[in-house]
Amino acid sequence: MVGLYVYGSLTQNAFDARRSDVDCVAVIRRGLSSVVVSRLRANLGRLSGRHSWMRRLQLTILIQRELLRFNGDGWLYQFGRLSRTGSDGNPIIWANIVESGQVVFGADPRSFVPPITAALMHAALEREIGYLRTELVTNRASVWRGRAAYRRYAALTACRILYTLETGRVAPKRTAALWALRRLPSVHRAIVSRAIARPPGTRLLPLGPLRGLLEHVQRSLVATRKRPCLLAAAAGRSLRAIR
Repeated sequence: MVGLYVYGSLTQNAFDARRSDVDCVAVIRRGLSSVVVSRLRANLGRLSGRHSWMRRLQLTILIQRELLRFNGDGWLYQFGRLSRTGSDGNPIIWANIVESGQVVFGADPRSFVPPITAALMHAALEREIGYLRTELVTNRASVWRGRAAYRRYAALTACRILYTLETGRVAPKRTAALWALRRLPSVHRAIVSRAIARPPGTRLLPLGPLRGLLEHVQRSLVATRKRPCLLAAAAGRSLRAIR
């Protein structure tokens, strides 16, 4: 083990005990053998039977040399299951960890996280909006499409993508959504206001306005890709602590 790190809402004063995940990353020096994976899966299963919070744990296991590599090896424990997964090399997570995360044990992440460039951050934001569009627009058979919680998550995450694009910083979804309400075109504000509302309720957010918000964010990403110096300036202000 290199270390274990907590990030996300739990470290950003945005944790909601009713629905928030406990987001963690474990960094290891080399890949896991099938024997170790089987042992780990069994241990996690036993813990899951003893502690209800294990169902809220989202633990990503990454290899140090592949931290920012797209499709690098990785493992994910989520919804009570451990599975092998290809890492998308997400620099957003590491920006979050360096800025506000907590070291459970191990090395300071600043000592081993590779440099996070504006280009890496921009590519990650494009992947994020791509994931949302796949589940809500492109893939009509997606099981997530009809889930109220996922539609709300998509609206708030779209705001967070805009926030990071403009500021180079990573914020809780609700914080980013309140920020976006003051800057979005009026046509997109109603869907964001409904996503922010508490309690969120069980009604689905309408897909049409949600699709419009996602398309607006995607257009903003494309426009910024053509003007990389603006993103570089934003990223440099907030991520210089990493390198």
